[in-house]
Amino acid sequence: MNLEEIMEILIPYLELLKGFQFTYDNPLFWAGLVLTFLTLAWFWGGKKSFSFCLLTGLILLGATKLEIIITEMVVKGGERFDPFIIRTGSLFVIAIILVYYLFLKDS
Repeated sequence: MNLEEIMEILIPYLELLKGFQFTYDNPLFWAGLVLTFLTLAWFWGGKKSFSFCLLTGLILLGATKLEIIITEMVVKGGERFDPFIIRTGSLFVIAIILVYYLFLKDS
């Protein structure tokens, strides 16, 4: 496999991430979580970084699932739904968790 073939395979997954769509079957999502875990484990230790990555992954997966459910409900009613508030809320919660892990949580 050359680089062009690999990019053809990964581009759809990258587009999903750019669209704030985090799914179980996206290998780039999991690679990002593993890379984040390995980077944070270097600085924080394994236990703290694992729990942070687990919470972050669950929040992102949950936000995507919630967005899909609400969009289906709103579209059935004939309205249009902008998922900005769900995306912003999930990033805000992740930011609060990051501040907690950086400044308050001891190993």
